Amino acid sequence: MAGQPRGWRIDRVAAVVGAVVGVLGLPLRVVVTHLYADVLPPALILACLLYLLATRRTRPDAGLPTLPTVVLRLLPAAVFLALAAVVVLTTYYGRRTAPVLLLSGGVGTLVLIQILFARREDLRPVAVLVQLLALAAVVRLAALTTTAGVIGVDIWTHVELARAVHDAGTLDAMLEFPSRAQKYYTAPLYHLLVVTTSILARVPIRVALYLSLGVAMVFVPLVIYTTARLFIGPRWALAAAALYAISDQAVRWSLVLIPNSLSLVGFLVGLYLLVRIMMSRTPRDVVLLSVVIGANPLIHQVGAFVMFVFLASAVAVQLLLAADVPYRSDAMHDSTGVLLFQTGMMTFVWSITPYRGGRFLGVVSAQFAGRLRGSLGLFTLQERPTDAAAAEAAAGASGLIDTLVAYIDVSGFVLVVCVGILGSLYVLNGARASHATLTFVLSSVAMGTFALVIPLFGVDMFLPGRWFAFLYAPMAVLGVLGLAYLATSAHPRVATVCLLVVVVVFPATMLVAGDATRDAPPFSEHQLRFGYTESEVAGVHTVGAIVSADDPVWTDSPYATVFRRTDSHLAVQAAVTEDGRVAENRVVHRGYQTDGAPLFVRNGTVAVRRVGPRGACADRDVLYANGDVTLCVES
Repeated sequence: MAGQPRGWRIDRVAAVVGAVVGVLGLPLRVVVTHLYADVLPPALILACLLYLLATRRTRPDAGLPTLPTVVLRLLPAAVFLALAAVVVLTTYYGRRTAPVLLLSGGVGTLVLIQILFARREDLRPVAVLVQLLALAAVVRLAALTTTAGVIGVDIWTHVELARAVHDAGTLDAMLEFPSRAQKYYTAPLYHLLVVTTSILARVPIRVALYLSLGVAMVFVPLVIYTTARLFIGPRWALAAAALYAISDQAVRWSLVLIPNSLSLVGFLVGLYLLVRIMMSRTPRDVVLLSVVIGANPLIHQVGAFVMFVFLASAVAVQLLLAADVPYRSDAMHDSTGVLLFQTGMMTFVWSITPYRGGRFLGVVSAQFAGRLRGSLGLFTLQERPTDAAAAEAAAGASGLIDTLVAYIDVSGFVLVVCVGILGSLYVLNGARASHATLTFVLSSVAMGTFALVIPLFGVDMFLPGRWFAFLYAPMAVLGVLGLAYLATSAHPRVATVCLLVVVVVFPATMLVAGDATRDAPPFSEHQLRFGYTESEVAGVHTVGAIVSADDPVWTDSPYATVFRRTDSHLAVQAAVTEDGRVAENRVVHRGYQTDGAPLFVRNGTVAVRRVGPRGACADRDVLYANGDVTLCVES
């Protein structure tokens, strides 16, 4: 243990303070027009009250309800039967429909039931892991294989970068791209992985991406499981793996396969190795962690910085424990050298990285200073920081359904926060505190600050939406520590209700959230779609071939980004008048603009605005049409 109690219960004090802060934060929604201001204070209050309730009870005589052995033996068959149905339905419809997503959530519930409500002698960790990996594979690969092209925005640029490196046989091909993409010249591991897979497997770049990084993302839950096993037994380690595997952010970066996804894999492996070093330092673990840390800046800048924040948290906890604040410390393994190596490697790589006419470190430092000087104050962010595009969509939406969808999108995250706070309070007890667990607590606070707090000051250059997948890892481990404590210390009825909420609500809401369904969102009029049909992809290339390069076209976002990032043609986000007409003279219309959630400029702001064929092509000649995409020009 890293610390022992000094005669007072810091965990109970923290729970009381947290509950008070949550109550004081309830009026925050008046000041901040931000959905998280509505849901996070109640989550904080609930977690603190549950913990205080558990600490006031002695260990209950009655345990949690368990399922009969015969039922547990049938559940794996039900899981694989349901997964087969998911595959069949996805193939039949050509995309993941709402019933498919709900069925996938039902499979997640069946897996969690086996984990949380099986008797110890009936729990089979290997069998559960196989089911969990099968669910992860079906959810991810079903989306990837039924989407034309790729899913996302930045990924189109990365596919083109990888293709250019493949064709030219040198990284110098990256320097021919716009200055913003040139930063990957010194962070090429993602592109080299895809190119190498393409060459060895003799497959196209897109298929190589899915065979390499796409498959690797399926096995990420195994890393979470092995990390959690360092803290707790198999049952709750399985729960941590399940919570992470079916979380919206884990699914998101398994669909949008960009360098951030690969850096997430590196971060999780580094997390596991660092915990091992904290608990029992061995030369092998130090060498492996050094390799991971050295590779991170060569993958992606955000992932490297997140790793830096986690290592800095580890060193900060180490210094506090060494000073006997707030616990008396036992022997610890020093993490300072690892942090210094990470800092040096990151600084060196960033100082030679070309970026927007300068070097990445200098340009970003100047931008950060400028953002701080130009910030007008607190609470400048008006919507969800997890997705700028979704924020724009929410800005133009109203009504009961829009509100319901917005709460569905964040409910899974709220559950993660709630159980994460519960686990954080649990490890704050001096008898349970350790260097590793306290590092998880501090790093969660630090990453949450970058993801949620700093954007409120108008500083979004840290790409806050990409932090959540990293944040979920320590939160999942802390969360199962909290749930385990609740299951053994709270009243059995209270614990059972809490676990049932996790079992039923978490999979259903996470797998239908907008971030987990970027290929084909179930609420198509309220959630942005970043996957494209065959007709839409064909339209991009055909329009680029028949329109003069000097003449831009206007269309919705995010469709316009595909034109630009594939270098097919210059496309601009169109403006829509009050009567629903597109104002520009060369318009690309697609069916999604009629019944989806396209983003247009209206009255100087970006908002969801549906435009029918008449609004786009009235009084214009049709130059090209393929049944879904139409190019209209003024005569």
